Amino acid sequence: MRVLSLSVLLLLLLQLLQQPCRSAFVSSSKTFKSVSKLVPKAEAKKKNSNMAKSSTTSDDLDLLSSFRQSGRLEEASTRVKSLSLALFGFVMAALSLVTFNALTNQMYAPNDVASSLIFDLRNGYTPTEVAAALKIWGIEGRFKYLLIELIDVTFYCTGYRALFLVIANRVCDAFSDAFLSSSSSKALTSRLKYFGLFPIILSLIDFFEDSLQCAVTISYNIAGGDKAAVDTLASWWWPLLVQCASIANQFKWLFVRLGSSTLGLLVLAVAASFICSSVIAAAGLVSGKSTAGNEAKKKK
Repeated sequence: MRVLSLSVLLLLLLQLLQQPCRSAFVSSSKTFKSVSKLVPKAEAKKKNSNMAKSSTTSDDLDLLSSFRQSGRLEEASTRVKSLSLALFGFVMAALSLVTFNALTNQMYAPNDVASSLIFDLRNGYTPTEVAAALKIWGIEGRFKYLLIELIDVTFYCTGYRALFLVIANRVCDAFSDAFLSSSSSKALTSRLKYFGLFPIILSLIDFFEDSLQCAVTISYNIAGGDKAAVDTLASWWWPLLVQCASIANQFKWLFVRLGSSTLGLLVLAVAASFICSSVIAAAGLVSGKSTAGNEAKKKK
């Protein structure tokens, strides 16, 4: 829930800083133009038109079109930046997390939460640990866990995918606006837009993990279930299925760490660029005023 709240705050911050960032670039260029007198009017108009063009987002797409595109692993998904879709995704993800919390509180053992922790929140697990958790949950708890997985693959994955798709695309746009001036960075920024596909890939990995964990839970009784000892389940294929689910679970968390780290670095780069542009614009304004003052004194 904290991650979702921070992501919404980040999205709002990007929206608030979007115009100040561009105005800082515009004001700094205008200041240097007045001081150096080297920037032609045609070039200035071209820059202003490019900035005005880049300020338009993909909010012209309606919510349904953006929602459909948010689930497709293709280049067009990198242009989904609808704030209404992000809000819709946040609401879906938040309601899913509230439901997860209510169901898991009924499943966890009061004196041994670690052993009864749901598999999605673990970073890998063994067949013995999975069997112990399934035994603690009981039949009712296992049914609730399947309900959690169903909500996960339908509502939660859809919600966070839409939310973080919009955030990732907007961060990539802000990064491109800040660093597209140099020719060496054009190749980087042209490829960086595909980072927006990260939430879609993550949701596919999550779906694969949830499918394996559902198979583990459903087949628990077939493999022996509560009648067998925790560490001596008879079937050879059930521990193998658990190991596959564990690998998918670890890969998911590795992908989450890589994606969140990359997103954090991009946000820091955009913030640093905004600060530098503001300082340059302020310094240019002061220099312009001092130059104008000196010229006025010379005329006197």
